[in-house]
Amino acid sequence: MVDVKGAVKYSGVYPAKKSQRVNDIIKLAVPLKNADIQAINLAAVITDQMVIYVPFKGEVAGNKFDMYHQPAAQSSEQQTVNINTAGESELQNIPGIGPKKAQDILMYREQHGGFKSKEEMKEIKGIGDKTYMTLEPFIEL
Repeated sequence: MVDVKGAVKYSGVYPAKKSQRVNDIIKLAVPLKNADIQAINLAAVITDQMVIYVPFKGEVAGNKFDMYHQPAAQSSEQQTVNINTAGESELQNIPGIGPKKAQDILMYREQHGGFKSKEEMKEIKGIGDKTYMTLEPFIEL
């Protein structure tokens, strides 16, 4: 089973075979016009409990393929980032958060004395309900 999130028409959990590739599953989820397909390793082999996040254009900065260089053991364990204590580089460990968005989070945190709830992330420009839904499993207070 593979969980597909982000810039796709049909996000959700898809059954998959071990021989399938990310490209096969992305096609089923139907990428949106503003999806950054170039940021995804379409040739990656599917693994059970894999999360495929399709970023929106402009959401991923720097080396787009860094998220695929994690050891396999980490990919099955979902790690969270504390948005009240994390530095800029730690915030960029959240799928979909690049340098600009990390700076926006730090600025908001500084101006408001920290986050009182995870939902407060939606106060940051560019983080609406849909984006928050993809970030929420990866953040904590």
